Amino acid sequence: MNLLIRPVYRLLNQLSYQSKFLLMASFLAVPLLFLSAQLALNFHTNATQAQQIRHTLTDVRQATKLIEQLETLRDNSVIHFLTRNEKFTEQYELAYGSIISSIDSFDLEALPQQHRYFLTQLKGNIEEQTIFPGNEGASVSVIFQNANNLVEQAYLWRMRLSYEYVSEDNSEVRQLLEMISDHYYYFHALGQARAFGTYHLDIGFLDSFGIQSLDNTYKALTSSLKSIEISSQQYQAVSKRFPDLSQDNKLNQVETVRTLLDDQLIQAIDLDYPALNFYNQVSTAINNLQEENRLYLGMADTLLQERDDYYNEQLLRFYTYSAVVTLLLIYLLAGLYIHIHSNISTLVESAKRVAHGDYELPIEFESKDELLELAIAMDEMRTNLKSREEQLRLHGQIDGLTQLKNRAYFDEAYPLALAQALRSQLPICVIMLDVDHFKNVNDTHGHQVGDACLKQVADLFRQYFKRKTDIVARYGGEEYIAVIVGEPPDSVHEQTEALREELASKLINESRASLSITASFGLASYDGSQGITANELLSACDSLLYQAKHDGRNQVKWRHIDHQPKVINE
Repeated sequence: MNLLIRPVYRLLNQLSYQSKFLLMASFLAVPLLFLSAQLALNFHTNATQAQQIRHTLTDVRQATKLIEQLETLRDNSVIHFLTRNEKFTEQYELAYGSIISSIDSFDLEALPQQHRYFLTQLKGNIEEQTIFPGNEGASVSVIFQNANNLVEQAYLWRMRLSYEYVSEDNSEVRQLLEMISDHYYYFHALGQARAFGTYHLDIGFLDSFGIQSLDNTYKALTSSLKSIEISSQQYQAVSKRFPDLSQDNKLNQVETVRTLLDDQLIQAIDLDYPALNFYNQVSTAINNLQEENRLYLGMADTLLQERDDYYNEQLLRFYTYSAVVTLLLIYLLAGLYIHIHSNISTLVESAKRVAHGDYELPIEFESKDELLELAIAMDEMRTNLKSREEQLRLHGQIDGLTQLKNRAYFDEAYPLALAQALRSQLPICVIMLDVDHFKNVNDTHGHQVGDACLKQVADLFRQYFKRKTDIVARYGGEEYIAVIVGEPPDSVHEQTEALREELASKLINESRASLSITASFGLASYDGSQGITANELLSACDSLLYQAKHDGRNQVKWRHIDHQPKVINE
């Protein structure tokens, strides 16, 4: 045997059938369980990540609202600082209260430390009025830029918040968040237009710094229009996914503000356009773009919801498939185990029956596998054993010299034949034959001649009583016996007389001698109408044989046993 195979061969030889089955099932089940656990963990991780991103998107939505309020506070702080107009002071105070409320609405405990620190610092800066731009002698553009520092910080903070969980795998969500971040440049230009235009319309004149700031603002708005057209190509994939993401609204809003700025300030001879109207019109355009930001966030949430649903669906499908496969595997393994166990049990029970000498029942086997070959071989062995045992049994029932049934067979078959006759109320006859003066034959001619004599008597005896139901046996020595069931006693008596006559007239030929012999017969018959025992009938026959011997031999003594037994001498 191969040295590599020998260890496992020895191991399996030491295990029971059940242990072998469990061992093989374990080697099959453990890798499957490991693989299933790994797949389930991956699905759980993806589903959990999608939920975390959606939770982060809620924070991004709050951060976007905070930035919108911060931009409004920035613009109003510049106007309020430079004009001291009560209407704009009221706008500033309203924006201040809104942004403090928004910061307090954040669940700071749920945020990482760096985000919690930024919000705490932002709230402190606003409460300390760090948003105010500086001294009144500075140009309006410098004042605006100083006030814009907190807005820039807020944009950077939101970007870090957005990208903390959103990986490259979520490309569409990432692009939507990038589009929102790109809006900084548009809102910065629009904020300049709102702050600068409102301030100059409120004071009613333009100085050189004012003309330069408005001109720069106009250029920034023009640059924003070009950037919007470029970004429409950059984010084309997302636009196809969401047809509502049209860039026309951005273009229209920025173009409206640029036209308003050009008509009422840059090209105007007199700055007589109401400052509040200008402020409200620009604010409307800004609000429209802010609403578009909310639309982007809603679309990002939709994507994440779809991703979350996809992973949950995959997880449910995985568990369903796993359960089905597991149940099917268990079902098949259980069926295999029961199949093998049942077939082996059948073979074991069959082998036990054969071992106890029961050869009658065939080994029935439904399996079509290799065990069927074993069952066929075992059934063939059963058949052969049955045949051999039958031969041995028959051989044990045959007299070796005469080839008639022997005394053991007669002792077993005779009571059964009598019982059948009594049950069916059929006549039964018992015939006993004894060769006359057989001892003289042996003494005079030798045992070989005696044996030949016995065989020829047996052959003649068998010829006269040869029905399948007739029992013809060598009773012992030179005695023979026959049991005839169902034949009329008169007919049996005639056959017996014919046998006696033929035997007396026939020469026994043997190489050493030629001689004639006679035989005496006892015949007892019974009609089956009343009860009699086997010994009683056999004793009656034996007595008749003895009487035939006593009365001169070579004769048949017959007695029909009834209510008044009688002896008939022939």
